[in-house]
Amino acid sequence: MKKHSLLQVFILVLVVTIGAADYGNLHNLLIKFYGYQRSGIQGNPHNPFYDRSPYPHSGDNYNGTDLSGGWYDAGDYVKFGLTTGWSAYCLLKGYDVFPRGYDDNDSWDYSGNPDGIPDILGEVKFATDYLIKAVISENTIVTDVGNAFQDHQQWVSGYQSTAARTVYTNTGADIAGLYAAALALMSNLYKEHDASYAQQCLDKAKSAFTFGLRNNKLSEQQRDPTLGVFYENNTWKDKMACGAIELYRVTQDEFYLDWAKVLQAEVPSHYYVMGTMNAGDLSAFELWRQGETGFTSSWMTDVNLALNRVVTESNASDCIKGAFINSDWGVCRDAANAAFSAALAYMVKGDSRYKDFAFQQLNWVAGMSPFNKSYVVGSNGGPTNPHHRNASTLGIQVDGGIVSGPSPNGSFDPNKPENSSWSFTDSRDIYKNTEVAIDYNAGAIGALAFMRDYLNPPEDLVRIAEGLRGTPDPADLNTGSVSITCKLEKSISWKVVLTGRNSGAKKSYTGTGSSISLTWAGESDNGTFAAGEYVDIILDISGIAPYHLSLARGSFFLSATKKEPFKATDILVDDFNDGDITNKFEGTWSAFSDKSDGGSSYTYPATLGATSFTDNGESGTKAIVVRLIGKDGADHPHAGIKSTFNPAGTAISLGSAKSIVFDVRLSSDSGTIWVELEQPTVTDQAWYAHKLKLASSNWTRIRLPLVAFEQHPWKSSSIPLDISSVSAIRFTYYGTSNLQILLDNIRIEDLDIGGAPVRVKQVAFGTLGISDVEINTSTLSYRISSPVKSGNHRIQLFGLNGRIYLNRNMESPGVSGIVQIGDITLPKGIYFLRYAFENSDFSGDAMICVQ
Repeated sequence: MKKHSLLQVFILVLVVTIGAADYGNLHNLLIKFYGYQRSGIQGNPHNPFYDRSPYPHSGDNYNGTDLSGGWYDAGDYVKFGLTTGWSAYCLLKGYDVFPRGYDDNDSWDYSGNPDGIPDILGEVKFATDYLIKAVISENTIVTDVGNAFQDHQQWVSGYQSTAARTVYTNTGADIAGLYAAALALMSNLYKEHDASYAQQCLDKAKSAFTFGLRNNKLSEQQRDPTLGVFYENNTWKDKMACGAIELYRVTQDEFYLDWAKVLQAEVPSHYYVMGTMNAGDLSAFELWRQGETGFTSSWMTDVNLALNRVVTESNASDCIKGAFINSDWGVCRDAANAAFSAALAYMVKGDSRYKDFAFQQLNWVAGMSPFNKSYVVGSNGGPTNPHHRNASTLGIQVDGGIVSGPSPNGSFDPNKPENSSWSFTDSRDIYKNTEVAIDYNAGAIGALAFMRDYLNPPEDLVRIAEGLRGTPDPADLNTGSVSITCKLEKSISWKVVLTGRNSGAKKSYTGTGSSISLTWAGESDNGTFAAGEYVDIILDISGIAPYHLSLARGSFFLSATKKEPFKATDILVDDFNDGDITNKFEGTWSAFSDKSDGGSSYTYPATLGATSFTDNGESGTKAIVVRLIGKDGADHPHAGIKSTFNPAGTAISLGSAKSIVFDVRLSSDSGTIWVELEQPTVTDQAWYAHKLKLASSNWTRIRLPLVAFEQHPWKSSSIPLDISSVSAIRFTYYGTSNLQILLDNIRIEDLDIGGAPVRVKQVAFGTLGISDVEINTSTLSYRISSPVKSGNHRIQLFGLNGRIYLNRNMESPGVSGIVQIGDITLPKGIYFLRYAFENSDFSGDAMICVQ
């Protein structure tokens, strides 16, 4: 086999001297290794080492409950719950994600005939059969079978290992979480082969997860004062997150999804490698696959760490060049597990570095080009003396077992492994080199499935050479268009769809070829794209390679839509040219902060007053200026400016309003404000709002469709948007720095507030003053400015023609002095309002004009 030199910066070149068939043979060999690890059952376990009954350890039980079967951990006879649960789940995840990379060559009992079930499921079923037994109830779970310290003092065959077996139960959530994950995923994958068995797995997965919730702590591993501890663990939340997301997938019960998100949010970067200690890579990936994309950052930090720990230095020992080195024991396990995690990261990010790293590490483990040292028993001249009791005592090789690999001679620094001297000795006595174990193979098998899938694409598979992108990001359509690009590996008919994430607006393009290059200037097939929203781009074709799905998706932020003239139906609210804080409907502009809205601290004061206008408005006219000063404090610190639609500040109907249009300018090149609609039915300040992210300090015209408005995430309950009852429009800033907002030309498309503006022309004809007169949505309201005595009073409203439109006796308005009368309909014209108390000299008149 030809050996290639290593590059100073090692980037794997795709293998050209090893055919894909070699990877297939290696893959199947690694899977069959688990047959050698089968513990005895009450019936033939079909372990190649066991040819006669009674089979070793077939009597394992807990208070009479059968615990036979399952996998031995390594070259011993202990069944550890942590490694069994992890290995079963990891193996199933590989098949779950890359099913095309697996074969059906044989039945689970090695009859030599395919049974219609992929071999990987047959091997893992031997483990899940045992896990079904181990999950005795929601209150009792078997973790380990066999005392590790006693077991490791004897070098005998399974037939000679006859001592009574210690059973360990009822510890923590880490093992329970892995049991739940493996059983739930097996339920999902096996139901097409045996629905009854799938249900058994699901029932026990739920029980294991419940156990974990009740015992939210780390399991107590086997310890010895002088010999140490087996499988030290440091977190349980990642394992329970795996169980939760897999239970959600099979049940679609939001209870499990909620738990998965809560748990995953508390899983930090491990700075180590995926495995029995760190399962969060798999839960982060599966959450991403289920559309929960906000949980990948910690995982990606760890994947990138692995990419940067590949040994390339010329002074390094030959046996570790090209390897990801993270520890001084289990180097091959770490490399293989990191390869699988990187393969999953490739699906999420589409970055070819992750694919190259996965291929590189597998080639290093298997001694394939450009490497020439195999660490796989029975493959490519690999080791022949593994640290394995059955293999040593019964004379059968454990083909397919990945050994631990090289170890340092002396001290070791994981940040500079090349500074140590490394060696590998093929001796069963040097277990740091030749140990095999079920968790050593688990990641390698999933990574090899990815490699086989990638190197053997079906005829109709669509692969993407360069992912779908929209640039610039953010995009301001006033200064240019958006370029949408993508490159495919072959020429096909394609369709690209743009969708506004909030507005729902869509635009589709079709074409044929291997290169996609489009220009989008804001056009839509239906709906209106909104400034301040993300626009998703999807390559809408069938047959995309599963590991390229992330490359078939893109998005960009639309900071501003193209400035267009106002429509004839855009009703002016205020253009501020009159230089006052009253809008065209006699509503008042006012500043507010979290304190004025009921908050506990004066966090973000907003200043607005006589000096709050500038001639530097859009088109040279006046604009209103709001200054926001940042300080830390309240739960939802905010400040802003708002305007009511009438003098009293009461709720009105917006009629058939479709969108809010305005010109805006910020004091900095970027900032985020929220446009909100205040409605009385919302009592927790979770107003319907649209988040507007601006990327320019230039004047920008914004049109926000009302369909894009949503309640804030802190809502205590979901209240429908009711544009028939809106008390104010708000421009609000939630942030931590200072910001200045300039607003101009605020309009609402198709605004119809149910009545014309009312202006008081004359007041105080008598001893009472009448103010704040308004007729809106068939309601007359006004305020009496003098103290009002209790008692009945009469209200009259008549026109210049002498017609009486209202003549009604009313009770006293009380201390507030506000009077509201419904069922009033007035045509345009001039009216007189008269107000008088019975048996009193108190009276008042006002002239009003309905325009």
